[in-house]
Amino acid sequence: MIQQVGNETEQLLSKESAIRKVVNEINADFRQKNFVGVIKSIELRVVPSSNKIVQLLGEIKQFNDDNLYNFGEVNLFNSEQQSREENNRKAVQYLSALNKSISGYRNSTITLSDSFELEFRVVENDNDTGWVDKLANVGSDGTDVLVKAMINIMLLNVFKEGATRNQFKDFRLHCMMDEIGKLHPNNVRGILKFANDRKIFLVNGSPQSFDALAYRYTYQLSKKRDTQLDREITVVHRIVTNHRL
Repeated sequence: MIQQVGNETEQLLSKESAIRKVVNEINADFRQKNFVGVIKSIELRVVPSSNKIVQLLGEIKQFNDDNLYNFGEVNLFNSEQQSREENNRKAVQYLSALNKSISGYRNSTITLSDSFELEFRVVENDNDTGWVDKLANVGSDGTDVLVKAMINIMLLNVFKEGATRNQFKDFRLHCMMDEIGKLHPNNVRGILKFANDRKIFLVNGSPQSFDALAYRYTYQLSKKRDTQLDREITVVHRIVTNHRL
């Protein structure tokens, strides 16, 4: 049982290197194409999980690795009785502790996201958040939205580049961005450029038009009754085309 837990834990934790690679690529992406505006720096890092079950699984894996042939039934490699019996007691203690922890756990499974934690560090003008585990209170509501959007754009770009690097020369991606109205007009232009530099094109919806000339196209959506279909349909009118972009 200990060996099975150890092997499955190793499979779970083996993904850490891939996660660190993605985080490093996101950090490099920001350094290569910096955001000119209030956000001077964004960094991410992977830290060990604070999940108690994950920590216990790590201990069990280490115990299994250190005593692979020195617990359980007698075999050619664990003929020393005292050491084997001591390790058997430890194995039982580990399994009992694991059973107790699982019984009180809020979820039915341990997922990859439980095996690590992300921390963020954002420098906004002269405000340095230090390493924090939540992207809250970076600044105003608008700044929070801006930082989250930038991180999502960089994450999209990392996966886009990885998936298309050897297949498409000029792959472009469109995506929706919510809460655009919370951004300062200067930051609207900034986030659009930040995305466009990565060949990601943002589609925003708002009851009001904010800095329409920052966009290539501005559309107006309205509802009308289609008598033939006998239902409401959405009508799209292009009202601005910016040929300078």
